[in-house]
Amino acid sequence: MSQTPLHEENAQPERFMNYKALRGETQFFRNLTAGVVGRFGDSVDAIAYTWLVYALSGSASLSAITYGVNTLISVLFQPFTAALITQERIKRVLVITDLGRVLLVCLTALLHLAGLARPWMLIVGTAFMSTLEAFRQPAGTALLPKLLSKEKYTVGMSLSGGLTRMAELAGLGLAGIIIAALGVSGALLIDAVCFLASGLILSTLKLNLPSARKEEKGDPWRQFLQDTREGFWYVRKERVVLAICASACVLNFALVPINALQTAYVNEGLRLGPQAMSVMGIAITIGMALGSLVFPKLAIRRSRFSLLIVGALGTTAAYLGLGAVSFVPVLWLKWALLALVKLFMGVAVSFANTSVSVAFMEKTEEKYLARASGIMGSACMAAMPIGSFLMAGLAQVISVTALIFSFGVFAILVAFSFLFIKPLREI
Repeated sequence: MSQTPLHEENAQPERFMNYKALRGETQFFRNLTAGVVGRFGDSVDAIAYTWLVYALSGSASLSAITYGVNTLISVLFQPFTAALITQERIKRVLVITDLGRVLLVCLTALLHLAGLARPWMLIVGTAFMSTLEAFRQPAGTALLPKLLSKEKYTVGMSLSGGLTRMAELAGLGLAGIIIAALGVSGALLIDAVCFLASGLILSTLKLNLPSARKEEKGDPWRQFLQDTREGFWYVRKERVVLAICASACVLNFALVPINALQTAYVNEGLRLGPQAMSVMGIAITIGMALGSLVFPKLAIRRSRFSLLIVGALGTTAAYLGLGAVSFVPVLWLKWALLALVKLFMGVAVSFANTSVSVAFMEKTEEKYLARASGIMGSACMAAMPIGSFLMAGLAQVISVTALIFSFGVFAILVAFSFLFIKPLREI
């Protein structure tokens, strides 16, 4: 009798790793459609909003302030908003936040059309949108167990990741054309229509939710604090969940250098124009979509832990590759290698992220899922500004190319450290 190889111990059953396993999952596909439509609108909005901020202020610093407000609210609010999302409220939260987004975007577009928009209004609008997102993200995570059985998480989340990345790519690619044809306000209104469609689709979901809880006697504020404490207690107590959250933060931090130093890398390291940034963005998005779509096939024979390690090491190798591209003298070859390395990085990041995301869904108890998701989301968001400040300081004393190389070497050590975190082997 043959013995199962060690690396296949946690491999997933083949019958659940085929996209045909999702046949008949009507509610899942409704939610997926809403997600794809929303991601397209969000991508168009990202370009339009950035354009609007700069057009009104002429200042790059305002963009940084807007980003800071967005990040700060997500970091501070998510662990607490998640405690308010009970199982019977999930659908209501998703619909209300989508419709709230519609109102905020329409208001911004109308103010711009009327010539009344001011920079401070955009910051306030960003604050409100981020607050809505602080509710929506944990609710969206907690929704999946209502749509799919655990055995189908891998294939379901892989398909969702691949299609939403394609929608993101389409939105980013068409945003410039939309702004040129319809103006910034027109682009914002398209985003509003997308989120209106998303909200309406989500409102049709039929979920098997528990009956509404009886009103708790006592102080609602005390109940809220108790639910919040329970969320932190659960993440700290469950070693596997804690390890997954920690690895997610590390992976989020790993992308900070190239994101924070991208402009300097293109100008100083590659000596190319802004078109190189577009090539990099398109290539990594395509890579992430491809990685998500092929992930289930690999998960048949490989455990998620091994795919996490492959993804982490692949990301570090991509950093070394980006550093090497700077020394390529032939222009066409430099462009080709840049696209290839970013494509490879996208695939590697997708492997790592999908491994962590699916493991988080499977290993977290359903009643704690929203709260644990809020805590993890907050921690991951916090890694971004911390990493950005660190890169900004190091860039003052080290060349961008050397910094990219150095981070690649450092990231290899981090990736190998995953091998010694025992709870991660259980994913």
